[in-house]
Amino acid sequence: MKTNFIPVDYDYFDWKGRNYIKLIGRNDKGKRVCVIDSFEPYFYAILKGKTSEKKIQKIMKKINKIEIKSSSRTTKIEKVQLQEKNYLGKKVKALKIFITNYKDAHPVADKIGMKEIEARREYDLKLITKYITEKEIVPLSWYSVEGKLLNGN
Repeated sequence: MKTNFIPVDYDYFDWKGRNYIKLIGRNDKGKRVCVIDSFEPYFYAILKGKTSEKKIQKIMKKINKIEIKSSSRTTKIEKVQLQEKNYLGKKVKALKIFITNYKDAHPVADKIGMKEIEARREYDLKLITKYITEKEIVPLSWYSVEGKLLNGN
């Protein structure tokens, strides 16, 4: 199904240990619409300038083993990507760390306290803020959305 849609409210929820984004708004006929979208939560670890490639690979393997258990979920590292980023006006190497549940971003970031890591960034941003920024959603603007209709009322 395809429709025009204007989001007016944003939220997220967990399902099977993962985060999903909920955009609530109206279609061009004035009917209330809720769009559910998946999102891969992530944050960055900025590496110190002289970290060798061999050491970076070891750090990435160590990070991939991190697991946070709580009563209702287990958060794991999905993947780690090495990227070139701008940080404080300088080109740096950074690890983009994807996690299964953004609610555990702080505890995961706390476990990444290695001496080769200069800073950890974006783990303290709200998930909705990251989603809107990454997807370049402008509030109260029209979008064409396409997906599966879950409730035809």
